Amino acid sequence: TGSSISTGSIDELYEKGMTAGALGGKLLGAGGGGFLVFYVRPEKQNAVKDAEKKLEEAGKAVYEGKEKTALDEAIKKRDAALARLTESSSGSNVFAAAIGQDKVFQKQIFSSSNIPVSDYIWFFDYEYKENEEEILKKIKKLGYPVMVKPARLGSSVGISKVKSEKDIKEALEEAIKYDEKILVEKVVENLIEVNCSVLGNYQSMEASELEEVMGVDEFLSYRDKYLGDGGKKTGGSSKGMASTNRILPARLDEKMTNEVKELSKKAFKVLNASGVVRIDYLIDKKTNKIYLNEVNTIPGSLSFYLWEAGGKPYKELLTEMISLGIKTYKRKKNKVFSFDTNILSNYNGLKGSKGKLKF
Repeated sequence: TGSSISTGSIDELYEKGMTAGALGGKLLGAGGGGFLVFYVRPEKQNAVKDAEKKLEEAGKAVYEGKEKTALDEAIKKRDAALARLTESSSGSNVFAAAIGQDKVFQKQIFSSSNIPVSDYIWFFDYEYKENEEEILKKIKKLGYPVMVKPARLGSSVGISKVKSEKDIKEALEEAIKYDEKILVEKVVENLIEVNCSVLGNYQSMEASELEEVMGVDEFLSYRDKYLGDGGKKTGGSSKGMASTNRILPARLDEKMTNEVKELSKKAFKVLNASGVVRIDYLIDKKTNKIYLNEVNTIPGSLSFYLWEAGGKPYKELLTEMISLGIKTYKRKKNKVFSFDTNILSNYNGLKGSKGKLKF
């Protein structure tokens, strides 16, 4: 369109997004090449580009082993500039994105919408430090083995599988290093891990082909997702989730495949997500029970490989994402975001405004 932060062809936008994701993985422990396309008016682009340039400089400094504080500050300023100046984007709104970043929020919302999730407990770090014995009793009641996770981190960082009570404290301390909010889930036995992508908005959506993910560790780890080839260093950059070992399409019968796709569209709508998301499932192959694990609102590699498997090339995927962003922009223009009120007209101290406020 000539109005995005980084202009160019669909191919160039794709490559730039993949590169940014790989760099993010090296710097912050979260990679995979997920990216968004933002619509910013031409007269506002320089402010965003300046913030992006400072972020790039701070990122390079961290990559060279320097202090990370400047990078954190640069990320905040860049995100603030985008929030202030962006008309629309190709992805989910801030509400869906925030829920997508919090595994506990997701479980609470999906449970209330009759979408199956595995049994779990959650708590804050201070609660564990003040009532360690009580928390450990709750975990024991949940039943081992369990998964211990930082609630608001991605890419499987800080996650541990705990088979017995003797290892639980170490796993909890590891998770607490990364987040103040901790999730402990009952492990799904006889596990098959399946992922599905959804493209669309709250009015219309479609589900992709399903993949069956094959990790070399006991669960899909950071190594599986972003190092690839069993974690071996090959000298090249990882393609994130696109490089993970998988069976595509997943080895599920037609009935279960359709059930996962319908659950995916339901979860997508419940979150009011938009653009492309990836939804991860845990399936007990003995009981055929399906559990929604989590939703990723900016999936690694945009899950393009799932769409290609169904006949949608990534250029077409990006084009549809941008089209969805334009539709969001047009829809927002028809909504009312401010109104005048004289609610404070009977109060003093509002000289010059005659008691009128604009919201």
